[in-house]
Amino acid sequence: MNRGIGRLIRCIILLSITIGLTGAASAYDQVDLGRVTAGNYAVQEGYVIFSVYANDIIYHENWSTQTFDLNAFGEHYLLEVKAREEGVWGAWKHFYINLTYPNGTTVSEELKTLQVGFNDYDIKVQYYAEEPDAPLELDVYVYLNPLQAEVTSFGKCVDFPLDQYIVFSHVSFASTEEAHLEVYYCSYEEWNEIVESGGLGFGAILNQTGNAINEAIGWARQNVPYASTLIDAFSMFYTTVSGLLYYFDLVFIQNGLLTFTLFESFVLAYSAGTSRNFYTFLRRYIHAHRSLFEFLLDFISKLIEMFAAVVSALKPL
Repeated sequence: MNRGIGRLIRCIILLSITIGLTGAASAYDQVDLGRVTAGNYAVQEGYVIFSVYANDIIYHENWSTQTFDLNAFGEHYLLEVKAREEGVWGAWKHFYINLTYPNGTTVSEELKTLQVGFNDYDIKVQYYAEEPDAPLELDVYVYLNPLQAEVTSFGKCVDFPLDQYIVFSHVSFASTEEAHLEVYYCSYEEWNEIVESGGLGFGAILNQTGNAINEAIGWARQNVPYASTLIDAFSMFYTTVSGLLYYFDLVFIQNGLLTFTLFESFVLAYSAGTSRNFYTFLRRYIHAHRSLFEFLLDFISKLIEMFAAVVSALKPL
C-alpha cells in the first residue's frame, strides 16, 4: 500500500495523542450541573466564567426554549434559544436565537438546516473548552460580542476571537426541556494569559491541530491513491465506535443504577411469573444475569476485535 497513506495515518495518530495530552493539561475547571430544566452557578471573587454548555436537548415538533441569564459582573446578557424539528421525519431543524444586551438592544438570528436522523442538539455559549461529542446531534454555537450563531454537525467548530469573549460572574439557566448543563471557569489571571497568548493554553492548540489535520487529509485525498477510500472507511469506523461507546456509557455508566434497577425488576417479575417452584425461579433468575454478563463481555470483545482488525489492516503501512 502507498507509503504516503501510512505516513498520513501515523501523523493523524500522533496528532490525536497530542490533542489528548493537551486537553488533559488544561487548567480551567468545570461544574457539571447534570440534566436540569433550571440551574445557576456563581464563581467566587477572582474567577470568571467563559463558557456555558446546555447539551443533549431532545428535538420536538413544538418549540422548546432555553434561556440564559449571563451576568457579566452586574450587566446582564439575556440569551434565548428556541428550537424544533419540522418536515417529514423531523428532517428540518429550525432555530431562533435572540440576545438582549445590557442596554436593552435585542438582536436575533434565524437558522434552519436539513439534517436527517439527528435526535438532539447542544447549545455552546462561547465555545472554548474542548469536550467529546456524540453522533446524531447538532451543535448550536453562540457568541455574544457581537451576536454570531451557527448550527454545525459533529466534528466542526466555529472560530471566534478570544478577546471578544464576555466573561461572567454568575449564570442562570431555564429550559422547557431537560439539558445537561455545564459551566467552565478559571481565575481572572489565567483567562488574561489565555487571551494574551491567543488561547494557546487551551483550545487554540486543538483548533490549530484540527486545521492541520484537515489540510493534510485534503492534500491526501487529491494526491495519494486510495486515500479517500481509506479516510472514509476510517471515518465510518470512528463514527460507529464512538456512537457505540457513547450509548454504552449513557446506559451502563451514567445511568448504571437506573438500568440495573429496571433490569432487576423485569427479571424478578419474569422469573416469578413464569416459575412453578423456587428452583425454576432461581434457575431463570441466574440465567438472565448470565445472559447480561455474556452480552457485556461480547460487546467489549467485539470492540476489541474491531480495533484489532484496524491495527492489522494498518500493519502493511
